[in-house]
Amino acid sequence: MNLTDWANLGTAAGSVLAGLSIFAGFYLYKKGKRDEFSSVIRKKLIDIREKCYELNRLVTYELAHEVTETVIFSPGVTYQLTKLINDVRASGIPDKNLDEYVKHNFPAVTTPVNSPLISDIESIIRSAKSDIGELRFAFPGLYRVTYPVISVLSIIVGHHKRITRDDEIWEKLLPEILKKEKDKSVEDIQHILHRIFLSFCHKRVAEHDQEDINDLLSLLDLTLDAYLDKTNKELENISLKERRAKLKPISQTKKINDDLREAEKVLDNVLSPDDIKMYRELIVKFEQRNSSKEDR
Repeated sequence: MNLTDWANLGTAAGSVLAGLSIFAGFYLYKKGKRDEFSSVIRKKLIDIREKCYELNRLVTYELAHEVTETVIFSPGVTYQLTKLINDVRASGIPDKNLDEYVKHNFPAVTTPVNSPLISDIESIIRSAKSDIGELRFAFPGLYRVTYPVISVLSIIVGHHKRITRDDEIWEKLLPEILKKEKDKSVEDIQHILHRIFLSFCHKRVAEHDQEDINDLLSLLDLTLDAYLDKTNKELENISLKERRAKLKPISQTKKINDDLREAEKVLDNVLSPDDIKMYRELIVKFEQRNSSKEDR
């Protein structure tokens, strides 16, 4: 080989090395982006689970006490109760006329329901919804499993507020209490009302919501565990498959179980056959229970 041939060989080798360097750089860049994406997703999934369980604890136990106490012992309700009780006792209204009297003389309860606990709960809900919202386009199947949990827990907050300010309940309870507790103080009557409203809220959760929450949390654990067990590359591939899947638009899924069924179309990429079986069994339980319930 002459000098020209050696020079050409060196140029070719340099080109190959340059190409390999570019390829290696691109590979490392892509791997770095994939690892960063997977790290962010894993943290989101862990945060979502923690927030859902924290909300379940707060909403189904502590919130009812906080809401009922906030309303019943509020200055506005205390004033109206005091006025009503004093007027009834001073005028000597017969028991048979109490229902009508209360209906026309006790105003609607419109007390704002604000407290540190309620603010904390609403803050957790907003944060969880934000985390879940970031899954909507990266993992549309997983999104449809995670957001129903927050949806149901958020609904309970509204139920507690509505129950404690329900005019029909107040109009029914007050005459009965005034007939039975003729010598009780206003504060004593407030404590009686508090216990009754608290039992209504807990009854609502026990009969309508807690089993749903338990099943949805089981579905959440089942799917999140499977996603968290995947490698970074597997998560990237799963995201690609879910984004390509033809799922029914969310605007067309009217019920929670509709979304859970849509999610099932892509979860076979993630869940084991045994997990898929358990997933389907939990959905069937949820569907059967809700088919006999009143609309939320």
